[in-house]
Amino acid sequence: MNVVLMRGKTDCEVAMLATALQISYEDAKAALDWRKLPQGLENPIFGNPYNVYRALISLGYWKKNITLTDILTGKYEPGKTCCLIHNPQSPNLSQHWLVLGANRPEFGTIEVFWGDTEKPRMLTHKQFKDYFIKGFPNCAMVPYKANVWRILWERMKIFFGVKNDS
Repeated sequence: MNVVLMRGKTDCEVAMLATALQISYEDAKAALDWRKLPQGLENPIFGNPYNVYRALISLGYWKKNITLTDILTGKYEPGKTCCLIHNPQSPNLSQHWLVLGANRPEFGTIEVFWGDTEKPRMLTHKQFKDYFIKGFPNCAMVPYKANVWRILWERMKIFFGVKNDS
């Protein structure tokens, strides 16, 4: 797996998307329409799940939602599963996108690719659970290459403002 690194402090969604899809940083940045904004506003604007979903569609992908239980029991695809976590001390103001690595149940840990280094960090299951559930929105997904009809359907839903349930 090629881990794509962040180039700043607030472009985690770009690194996450590039790593999970194995595309270039530039392609992920263009799909997210990411750019630097004043006072760190790029993270809540470009890093919200809706913008990530829109970027997936523009790249010809869609996503399968993953639950916290799926993650803690290892029922996800390492290197492809994207997750939005939150700082438990500031859950609604501090969020970060990352890619999940291996689940190590024998040690009670999960590898996470934070985007600041090619080596994964290790989080205990309790730490991960706190990062995942203490903020809003909760989001974990596995992107997959979608057929043209699925992409067309999702684009129509966005156009008409229909809420996604998958």
